[in-house]
Amino acid sequence: MEQRTHADIPFAFFEYLAVYKRPTFGPFELHDGLFTSIFAALQPWNITLQNVSSNQNARNASEIWTRFTLLNGRLNLNVGLGSLNIHLTNPNWSEANPVARIAAASLEVLKKTARVEIETQRVSLGMHLTPKGGGIKGYVLSFSAATAAAILDHDVEAIGISMYRKESSWVVDKSLAYPQSLFVKIDHSFKPTMSFEEISQALKAEETAILDLLKLEIE
Repeated sequence: MEQRTHADIPFAFFEYLAVYKRPTFGPFELHDGLFTSIFAALQPWNITLQNVSSNQNARNASEIWTRFTLLNGRLNLNVGLGSLNIHLTNPNWSEANPVARIAAASLEVLKKTARVEIETQRVSLGMHLTPKGGGIKGYVLSFSAATAAAILDHDVEAIGISMYRKESSWVVDKSLAYPQSLFVKIDHSFKPTMSFEEISQALKAEETAILDLLKLEIE
């Protein structure tokens, strides 16, 4: 079995963005029937008025949103005029089901109440990884061409790479926030018909693939 190095995760984040085909409701509807319906749909997660806020300093319509904060303050659900956004700090795959249910409940309200149609879905997963034993340069050398690796001198502390596909991209770089750590980010776009569960499975597969290439394990 191939030897792997365990890595701690001092900080990570997950983002989900559902972009509407067109803004089909006015700015005040966020504080009227739509607000009430979303608030009711989030009751299974013990939402209260203390968990609801709005952007009081919106400079234009794209910055008008209402925020619902869940999961002990780690998840922000922002409902705007042109998109729905979920931001979750320090996610765990055991939370994939409740996050999927929150997204599904909110989108269902938007589709029924505001007749929103989704044009595209995008997700991002970012992780700061701290390998045990220190030193991060070697974990990215396997991505590099042999000729590039050969000319790197001993003063190089880290190597960053970016890989792009039609629907996704990977970035592996030196973490600027945590010493002796890598920063890994996965971005992926999905069709509007993909369920949140299918999106989660695809993102998990990409996370596994990039950890395999880095020869790192996080559990």
